[in-house]
Amino acid sequence: MPNCNVILIILDTLREDSAGPIGELLKGEGFREYRDVIAPSPWTIPSHASMFTGKYPLVHGAHETPDRKAYNIRIRDRSGFLSKRMREEGYANYLLSANPYITADFGYDDFDDILELLYQPRFEVLNDAEKREMYRLRKKKDTTGKIISTLIGRGDIKLLFKGALNRVVESSFVTAIYHQYQHRIQKWPFEKGAKKMVEYLRSKVLSGENAGGRFVVINMMEAHEPYFRKPILNMKLNLNQDHYKKTVNRNFLDNLWNAYRKEIGYIKEALREIIYLLNETGELDRSLIVVTSDHGQLLGEHDQLGHGTFLYDELIRVPLFIRYPSDMTLKEAKQKGRYISLTSLYDLISKGEERYNEEHLFSEAAFSETYGISNIFKPTMDCEREKIKRLERRKIAIFHNGFKGIFDTEDLTLEEASSHRGGKVTRNVREDLATRALEFMETEEKKGVGRVRFSKKI
Repeated sequence: MPNCNVILIILDTLREDSAGPIGELLKGEGFREYRDVIAPSPWTIPSHASMFTGKYPLVHGAHETPDRKAYNIRIRDRSGFLSKRMREEGYANYLLSANPYITADFGYDDFDDILELLYQPRFEVLNDAEKREMYRLRKKKDTTGKIISTLIGRGDIKLLFKGALNRVVESSFVTAIYHQYQHRIQKWPFEKGAKKMVEYLRSKVLSGENAGGRFVVINMMEAHEPYFRKPILNMKLNLNQDHYKKTVNRNFLDNLWNAYRKEIGYIKEALREIIYLLNETGELDRSLIVVTSDHGQLLGEHDQLGHGTFLYDELIRVPLFIRYPSDMTLKEAKQKGRYISLTSLYDLISKGEERYNEEHLFSEAAFSETYGISNIFKPTMDCEREKIKRLERRKIAIFHNGFKGIFDTEDLTLEEASSHRGGKVTRNVREDLATRALEFMETEEKKGVGRVRFSKKI
């Protein structure tokens, strides 16, 4: 039977370079801070799947493709899923999530208790199965008329009616009224569920005695857009530079950054309350607590907003803080020159008594993958179609020996190379990064779904 709790707190969309206020709090409460931590993907679904499987996106398969986007992505093999392993070890499992992708419907169902919240409040008309079917029809049939004809043809009048009602509910007018109500009552979008999570921890998860252990997964969405009642971040801004330049100015970015920093301050106070609760219930010192993020956020850097698709540092460098149980002896390891991939959290959390060994975290190299655009977007202009065509391809970021490379797996070329420790990017460095990328591809594809013939281009 487990003799400690394991608490995994994912501060969705928190950049490493913006986590300072949170780090100050956590280090003051006995957390260790780790640097050079790399997310395996720049967006939610693949990154979470990597933490829960210990595998990179190519192997676990829960990633975007030209034909499969966001809501239609599922994890293929959950045989060694982290929550399942923890349950088998005797943990009582709890999931508290405001992220619509980290729910039972997306495979996170090996939990004894689940609190699912909507970080963007809306009336729910369609259930999860109906949402997937409407998603499939929209992708396949394209026009509303064709979708209506299909539903009538197969006699699915219920889904036709609910789909029409859903369109009304999702209209800008109805949504604006509902969001106005949520803003006044719940302080949305500043508050996206953290308050209810803290209360749920107090009243449900930590109430009563637990002689064994709890495995608690928390996904907080406060750092995730929207930051204002009127949505201002959309994919068109990233795909159409003319639209971006007309919309985004210094005042726009200042307001965006101020809102992001305020959310981080709010997250800090929520974490303070969680730590207080754990201490008050006597669970703090018998808990392994991991605080991290699944990806970062672009707030105007590289003339981009939001996350996904790209492999910039602002998206894939994430914070990591860990507090170990007070009665456990930690086997420390030197990090100098090495990296941490979020995939390593799987071993840290799942290895029982062996988990208190920092060697599980570190590796000589870390990688991050993108497979293109994560959400459906219907372009209306040629420039948007052309940019989508350029972006819909697999690329790999390689971190090794103080250097970073971006490798295009279709052209088999190293597109970029840079230094983050002051070293000079030489031809040997470029060759090493390209070789690392090719070796990573070959190793992962043997674990995953196929083989590719490689030839290196520098």
